[in-house]
Amino acid sequence: MSKGGKEAKAPPPEMPRWIDDFAQQTLSNAGNISTRKYVPYTGETVAGATPDQQASWDFTRGRLATGADQIEQARQQLVNLPQTAQQYYNPWLQEVEQNAIANLQRQGDLSLHNIGANARNVSAFGGARQGLQEGVLQSEVARQAGDMSAQLRNQGWTMAMNTAVQNAQAQAGMASQEQQVALQAGSALNQAGAQQQAQQQAGLTDQYQRWLQQQQYPLQQLQIRLAALQGVPYMPTAGKAKEAGGNILGGVLGGAASGAGMGTAIMPGWGTAIGAVAGGLLGGVSTAMQ
Repeated sequence: MSKGGKEAKAPPPEMPRWIDDFAQQTLSNAGNISTRKYVPYTGETVAGATPDQQASWDFTRGRLATGADQIEQARQQLVNLPQTAQQYYNPWLQEVEQNAIANLQRQGDLSLHNIGANARNVSAFGGARQGLQEGVLQSEVARQAGDMSAQLRNQGWTMAMNTAVQNAQAQAGMASQEQQVALQAGSALNQAGAQQQAQQQAGLTDQYQRWLQQQQYPLQQLQIRLAALQGVPYMPTAGKAKEAGGNILGGVLGGAASGAGMGTAIMPGWGTAIGAVAGGLLGGVSTAMQ
């Protein structure tokens, strides 16, 4: 027990030489790492377009106008529908009309013959009554012939118009379907190319990650040494030249701890290792200069 009743504190344990050497080596390693030149990554990082993608782009670009001519023709047919319908007008309609009218006239002639025969039977052949009946019959035959002709021609023209409209619509629909099929084929080819591109991108990304791991390996190794130094039970003492290494060790450990905390806050993971190395290097240099 010391004078005054107070116990004297035991001096801290002297730091072994092997720890001192380990600390000096760690500081030297940190300095070497800090002087390494920047090594840029020379590999590709973005996968380019695949042959299938390029082919799909060219194919789609070339098929954008697919069916455009047919659609325009169909539009012109509808715009000029009367002229278009002429080609669908039944060419045999005139013959049908003539035959129908001829049949009607034969029936009219037969009726005239009957009127004459009846007039002779009643001794009124050539009379006013016969003439009136024949005139009415002939007029009715002419009227029916005109109505029949108009009806047949109207039916023929309506059918021709409907056929022209239906054919134009069908032509436009087929052209649109052809264009849609072409675009779907181009889209399928592009999707296949995109899958190939994704696979290539995964390979490039993997190569870049492996390169990063290789570049960061020395920092990881240095972080292991710094972590080991932080766990030693020896405290550096001041005032002795022999313990100068301990002071440097204290600076390295303190700087490493501070740098690791800052690196973790900025970028967890690799930032911790980089911060620890940078902090340890600065802490050691600062202590050595004191």
